[in-house]
Amino acid sequence: MNREKSRKEHLRKSKYARTVSEMLEKSEGKTVSVTAAKEHADFKTMFERGEETASEAEYYAARVVYEAANNVLDTLSQHISNLKSERRLEYSGQGSQQT
Repeated sequence: MNREKSRKEHLRKSKYARTVSEMLEKSEGKTVSVTAAKEHADFKTMFERGEETASEAEYYAARVVYEAANNVLDTLSQHISNLKSERRLEYSGQGSQQT
């Protein structure tokens, strides 16, 4: 998902730069300001910006799920370790179940 997010960002940025460059080249001596070219490029890359935002949202949503699952895994691992330690103590006669 990170790769897809980065790919969409690259596509948007490259289209934006290409659009600005083309507009400045097409001006053929007419005074077209860089600001006007950038505004035109902003308009032309609206779809790509939306795609990039959606991809970024998917990435962060997946990251939240991943981190939550990773926390559960860490907790389970710690619990298993504690149970193994208790079992070792029981076998050696030092556990809490001894009378």
